[in-house]
Amino acid sequence: MDIGALTPHVDVALVTLYAFWAFFALLIYYLRSEDKREGYPLVTDGPNPERVIGFPPLPEPKTFLLRDGSVRTAPRAEELVPVTGATPAYKFDGAPLVPTGNPLLSGIGPAAWAERIDAPDIDGEGHVRIVPLRVAKDLSVESEDPDPRGWEILGADDKVAGTVSDLWVDRGDLLVRYYEIAVRAGNSTRTVLIPNALVKVLTEEKKVRTGSVPAALFASAPTIANPDRITFREEDRVSAYFGGGYLLATPERTESWL
Repeated sequence: MDIGALTPHVDVALVTLYAFWAFFALLIYYLRSEDKREGYPLVTDGPNPERVIGFPPLPEPKTFLLRDGSVRTAPRAEELVPVTGATPAYKFDGAPLVPTGNPLLSGIGPAAWAERIDAPDIDGEGHVRIVPLRVAKDLSVESEDPDPRGWEILGADDKVAGTVSDLWVDRGDLLVRYYEIAVRAGNSTRTVLIPNALVKVLTEEKKVRTGSVPAALFASAPTIANPDRITFREEDRVSAYFGGGYLLATPERTESWL
């Protein structure tokens, strides 16, 4: 027999190739199983939703110790959250959903959000990471940069939506994350946040502007429970509302250009 041959028909190279194939198949199985720790089982559409796991099955639960001392198990049994702000466009499973009310609060499409933990982001020193400047007294706006506090904010229709009452900063990255807007709603004033990335500062006019939503829709934006901190879940809802405005804020935006 030739060098490396184990039998007349099998040699070391062939065994190595088969071993690699077996290892690769096990690796794929392991990775496909591990990526089912979040978001599974899937749920079918229709009046009688069913849970779908598929192949391979869910992995054995693991318990993760988080930085704050709490624990989280994955995969875990999760309650189904029904979609209440939309209805199927057609009477068959998998049909697209159509908003039934304010599309920016529907929780579908570009206005969708994840039910993340209802707790604020904490930095490495145990402090709330994203706070308004009235709380982060050690931070301030650079003297050479415009300070938009007190300026009016214009909606996508160039109408006044409210007044910038404060800036919310990220203590970790030293960035402005949100603009706090005081909005007139009837005889009262409510406070909403809009992501910094969706706002343009008009220095010469001493105004700020967003192309996300018209001025009238600011009054319906999600609010936060604590005036001096924002949770992960609230961040997702705020971003979904204003981010989704670029497609859902007006009927004209929902249609294609061609």
